[in-house]
Amino acid sequence: MKNILFADDNRSIRSVMEKNLVGLGLDPLVLKDGSEVESLIETGQYPPLIILDWEMPGKTGPELCRLIKKNQKDNHRSSYVILCTTRDSREDKIIGLSQGADDYLTKPFDIAELEARIKVGQRILDYQKELLEKEYQIRVSCYSALTELAETHCLETGEHLYRVGKLASLMAQWAKLSDDFIRDIEIFSPMHDIGKVGIPESILYLPRELTTEEFQLMKNHTIQGWKILKDKPSLEMAAEIALTHHEHWDGKGYPQNLDGKNIPISGRITAICDVFDTLRSKRSYKINWNHEDSLEFILSQKEKAFDPKLVNLLEKNQRVWEDLYKKYKEDKIDPKEVL
Repeated sequence: MKNILFADDNRSIRSVMEKNLVGLGLDPLVLKDGSEVESLIETGQYPPLIILDWEMPGKTGPELCRLIKKNQKDNHRSSYVILCTTRDSREDKIIGLSQGADDYLTKPFDIAELEARIKVGQRILDYQKELLEKEYQIRVSCYSALTELAETHCLETGEHLYRVGKLASLMAQWAKLSDDFIRDIEIFSPMHDIGKVGIPESILYLPRELTTEEFQLMKNHTIQGWKILKDKPSLEMAAEIALTHHEHWDGKGYPQNLDGKNIPISGRITAICDVFDTLRSKRSYKINWNHEDSLEFILSQKEKAFDPKLVNLLEKNQRVWEDLYKKYKEDKIDPKEVL
């Protein structure tokens, strides 16, 4: 991706600015009007450092500032916007800054001033990136602690939960979902059974298959997990997965009997990953299945329990999953472990 965007409706200014930016060692994306910038904002595929002319056909510079800052908030990304204009009054600067501009460059300007303001923007973006990464690591640590708490109660191994997260991340990549989604599902899919903390241990630890009545109680873990996670900032996907990872493509799952694409994609992905890895793992009421038998079962549930497109992705990339299981195989299994 280009590392700086410049937009101006004046061809001569675009040409001069492009040469200056290249001379500063940058790789500019140069656009000619506000409509082009607006289209780029809608895709989210634009550089973090942006220089905009104030007056352009389509959206003006200040209007684009507002859109960029909204996109930044909605998608948890950082942007630094410099307004470039002949308007140099105090009132104009206040208007530009109030719309979301981070800095102001008055025409005509020299290359030294341009370089200085770009370097300021780069330093601020680097600092924001560092802060976001620290915040992300803190959140991941909190999520991991919460997952480990549920793991201790449910006696599911850390290897199983780790593999579910890795498998879900891989499937999301194969499905060409967004980078944010891929990152988040790796974190949150291991929390799918967190609601089991609300299920009596007398049910969880039974060394046999459950009766109909016991299974009805076990089903409540989806709703219990959703109640634990719902309305928590940044845990929306975790709550969604906890509630929907036992829904079936044909509508015969639980707890809401959702079907097809009415089931969130996060729940559909987690369902396949959890079942596949559970089949491969030893449980108190069953031996661990081999790769071929586990895959055959998943394929038999295509368009029944599971999203057919996701099952096709699993079949196509099955050897990657097999290698991942071998790498993180559970050599020591607690005999009381249950699903």
